[in-house]
Amino acid sequence: MLAIGKATFRSGFFVFLGMTVERNDNELVIRIPVESDTKRLQEILDLIRYAELTAKSEASQDDVDELSSRINKDWWDTNRERHDK
Repeated sequence: MLAIGKATFRSGFFVFLGMTVERNDNELVIRIPVESDTKRLQEILDLIRYAELTAKSEASQDDVDELSSRINKDWWDTNRERHDK
């Protein structure tokens, strides 16, 4: 058994204050207590999903910023009147 900060490592498992992370050949299995804050967990899952979706992207931050600006402008052009009521 190996302790890392507040985590304990046991033969392929990490245990973090009630959360268990198990590493198999091709996946990680994370077990989280049911009483955990589901809103916070969803934010973490969204972040992991975002990282997966963007991992192979070749877009620069400038490309992302430009696309975001265009989308926001288009949305406001379409919805300004409805929103400003």
